[in-house]
Amino acid sequence: MVEAAVSQSLKAHRQKRSLTIQMLADASGVSRAMISKIERSDAMPTTSVLGKLTEALDTSISQLIGGPVASSAVVVRADDRRKTIQ
Repeated sequence: MVEAAVSQSLKAHRQKRSLTIQMLADASGVSRAMISKIERSDAMPTTSVLGKLTEALDTSISQLIGGPVASSAVVVRADDRRKTIQ
């Protein structure tokens, strides 16, 4: 069930960062009561709430709901590239 996956993942991400529910509430702007309800699977967050929580947890909605993890790309500007001798 999606609700259970979101609730478990949210709690795991929060605890991994050593945050209390109150600390996450302060950082995200989502109420402590709502975060508690989500973690207990008593409420399903809206995409807006998920966005606020994932931003505060420095993760993505995809990672939070158990989707594939996007790989990070490295961008090197032309001026920063190593010069090669031809």
